[in-house]
Amino acid sequence: MNQPMAQTGAPARSGKRRIFSYGLAAAGSIASAGAQFLLSFQLLHAVDPGQFGGFAFLLLCSQLSLGVSGALLCAPYPVLLQKHALDPKPIVTALFSANLALAIGTG
Repeated sequence: MNQPMAQTGAPARSGKRRIFSYGLAAAGSIASAGAQFLLSFQLLHAVDPGQFGGFAFLLLCSQLSLGVSGALLCAPYPVLLQKHALDPKPIVTALFSANLALAIGTG
């Protein structure tokens, strides 16, 4: 029953489980990038260059907002939950409120 401990104090994951976890986390980004590539490729032939430029700019803004929301909300979530393990409700409420404000702000 003695498992090696990671630096956080939690049991270390096996190699296959860790690879599966990282692969699952990357799957969303890979699928999103693939879908956007296919849509861009189709629109490149269907619309004039001015319209495609507008679409490309909106696509860039979409990716930027996803990255910012991930960095501001998703990255600190597990750290904050671990620090406030006894009473996580205020942290969850604060992060969900920030997520709502960011969603409304970006339209």
